[in-house]
Amino acid sequence: MIRLEIKKLSENDNKFIGRKEIKFEVAYAEAPPKRMDIRAEIAKHLNLQPEVVAITKIKNIFGLRKNVVYVNVYNDVNEAKLIIDTKIIEADIQSFSGINNNSVRGTPPNTTHLNCMFQLQVYHH
Repeated sequence: MIRLEIKKLSENDNKFIGRKEIKFEVAYAEAPPKRMDIRAEIAKHLNLQPEVVAITKIKNIFGLRKNVVYVNVYNDVNEAKLIIDTKIIEADIQSFSGINNNSVRGTPPNTTHLNCMFQLQVYHH
């Protein structure tokens, strides 16, 4: 596993949904880390299992070897599965298995933007 320096920037306890929304700064020394490595290291940093940690956004800090990582932490795995957006689950599946994100959804590659364009045209007429 790669070495990451993790610093908590903010934390919000969202009691309505039953999760904590945490923002981290993640620094790295070499190549940018993979999503699954960041998730595993943050889970280890929080003393939690990775299944209850969901990365919602990763923003690169231009010119620095740092990312700002937005994370949702759930109380248990079953609760996480009920609430986590399918896009986040697909990103985690893709990062853990190395498969194309479009194949997870069952659509052929390079047609997603065409489907969006079609939907936009339908809504405008």
